[in-house]
Amino acid sequence: MRTFKLDPDARPDLADFLRELKNTEARFLVVGAYAVMSHTQKARATKDLDLFVDGTDDNLRLVAKAMGRFGAPSHLCSVEALRPEADAKFSGVFFGLAPDRIDILSKMALAFDELELRLVEFDMAGQAVPVASQSDLMALKRLALEDDPTRKNDRADLKALEALRTRSR
Repeated sequence: MRTFKLDPDARPDLADFLRELKNTEARFLVVGAYAVMSHTQKARATKDLDLFVDGTDDNLRLVAKAMGRFGAPSHLCSVEALRPEADAKFSGVFFGLAPDRIDILSKMALAFDELELRLVEFDMAGQAVPVASQSDLMALKRLALEDDPTRKNDRADLKALEALRTRSR
C-alpha cells in the first residue's frame, strides 16, 4: 500500500469522516484533488475532499449512517438525500466549510463499479483508503474539462497525472 500524507492533526474532520465510512463498511473511493495528490505526491490547495460512493440503496444507507455518526447535517443523512438524480451526469451532496468541506458524489460520468475494479489503496491519516486509479482520474478530469474547459485545477491535475504516467514508463 502506498502512503499519502493526509495529516490527521491538520485535517482531523476529514480523517474522522474517512474512519466513519470505513467503520460502516460503505463502498467509496477518494476522487478529486486528494486522489490526484495521492498519486503525484504533490500537495496543492483544495477546498474539499471528494468521495464517490456506490449509489445503491444498501450502500447509501451505510453512507448516511457514517454521516450521522460524524455529525453531518441531519437533512443530508438519508438514502433519499443521497440517491443519484436520474438525469444528471454528476449527483451528490456536500457539507462543511472549505478547506474541510466534504463532497459525496453518488453519480459521476463513469460507473462506480468500473472505478472500484481499478482502485488503489493509500495510507491516509493512518488508515487504508481506496482511491481512484491514475487512469480513471485522468478520464474523469478529461470529462470534467469537456463540460467546462475553464476548470484550471482540473487542467493542472490532468497535466500532473500525465507527467507521472510518462515518468513511470
